[in-house]
Amino acid sequence: MDDITNQGGERFGAAPRTDQLVNRAWREARRGAAPSPEKVAMLIARDLVRQIGTEQVKTGDPLPSEVEMANSYRVGRTSIREALRIMEVQGLLSIKTGPGGGPTVKEPTSADAGRMLSMHLNVRNCTFGELAAARLELDPVLARQAAENRTTESLERLRDIVAMMENIPSNNNAEWARTASMFNAIMAAMSGNGVLALMSSSLRAIYAERIGSIQYTPKIRQNSLVSYRKIIDAISKQDAHLAHNSTHELISRALKQMSRLYPEILQAVVDWR
Repeated sequence: MDDITNQGGERFGAAPRTDQLVNRAWREARRGAAPSPEKVAMLIARDLVRQIGTEQVKTGDPLPSEVEMANSYRVGRTSIREALRIMEVQGLLSIKTGPGGGPTVKEPTSADAGRMLSMHLNVRNCTFGELAAARLELDPVLARQAAENRTTESLERLRDIVAMMENIPSNNNAEWARTASMFNAIMAAMSGNGVLALMSSSLRAIYAERIGSIQYTPKIRQNSLVSYRKIIDAISKQDAHLAHNSTHELISRALKQMSRLYPEILQAVVDWR
């Protein structure tokens, strides 16, 4: 990985954090992974998640009433409420109160996954610099896989997104950031690897939520558009090596700009939101 440093020369995502991370890993390994007894509510939530995953219950479908589920699972309504609350916090349900209300299945987003991940990053004092460094490693891999697995339809979506970016007013930084995230999300999905795509999208969601105030100058935008077109061309030709390197170049340049212009953001600890 290229060295991405702050103004003091400290490399983001590396020492002196290494010893701290190793010590934490050592403590966790020595404690072992002895499972704690699971609550009834967690078992119910897991069963409902399984039903959603196998599409027995689909996005937008209402779940049975609390009374019906309590009878079905042969538990008290308190356990049902707790199970539903667990799923709501994870972004799997929306719960409407009052007459005609109740739990409805919701499609979870990468922002939902990122929100939960940000809590663990916060506890571990991980910085946005470390998060950005992780993206520098992960996204080029996704670009390489996208080149290997690309379809005509997915490629056209990338081209449409770049066309949208070309027409974003220079004073609309929020729309530029949102559309750039859209490009990254589609490229990650094109990899065909759902795990890596979710990891990338979750990290990006955490990152994007905190950098809304960044100004994207005409030069930054133009350089980014050149890189996006280069990535699309590489994916179109199924040149996995070029797709990887072009994506690495894009993110590396962005991180160096961040380090120079907004070092306080990269040095900040990820906060749970």
